[in-house]
Amino acid sequence: MLSTSPSSMSTSTNMASTLPGYNDVSGAVIVDWNGLPHFLSPQEEEDRKIQLERAVRERMLGHSTRTDFTWERPYQGTGLPQYSPTQERRRRAKRGSWD
Repeated sequence: MLSTSPSSMSTSTNMASTLPGYNDVSGAVIVDWNGLPHFLSPQEEEDRKIQLERAVRERMLGHSTRTDFTWERPYQGTGLPQYSPTQERRRRAKRGSWD
């Protein structure tokens, strides 16, 4: 369950308020592990596109190599709990009903 304490809510609100609105940005933006935006230059955007294509190709072909992204950094804090569907969803899945 996600924390709903006032301090964590104000932190997430502060992070969200630092991000520009969708219509205020032209070009690619990466939100880093701190939740801060990094605006990519046209060259960085092209390099990222090539790296993403390489990573998809590696994955599709089953290669063990892994494309490294300079903007990627593992999250050090407490992560979200592992997803586990409720019993009701499991029953619906068995019946084939997703209403």
